[in-house]
Amino acid sequence: TMWFYIGLVIYMLGLIPYIISMRDFVSTPLNAPVMKGVYKISRNPIYFFSTLTLLGMGIAGGSGLMIIFIILYAILNHLTILAEEKFCSARYGESYHKYTKTVARYFLFF
Repeated sequence: TMWFYIGLVIYMLGLIPYIISMRDFVSTPLNAPVMKGVYKISRNPIYFFSTLTLLGMGIAGGSGLMIIFIILYAILNHLTILAEEKFCSARYGESYHKYTKTVARYFLFF
């Protein structure tokens, strides 16, 4: 159906940057915040793009219940992100604070 193909496109738009953001995350030293690659346009690309891939699967499968669960997943991710940002601010100080002023929390304008 049309919804399957729309969901597939959304899934692929999320999957590729998700993989890239995972690579950027694991290749960054433990004592430094991740600020390269996809992290230049999103402070939380792993959360954002994993939610996007799940949304694509929900649309492709035509599952309203899955979409409801994805909304709950996104809310829980947001709460996790707020806690992580407090931790990163305390750990990395001014450099992380400057980063938060120039890079969106989620993606581009979010």
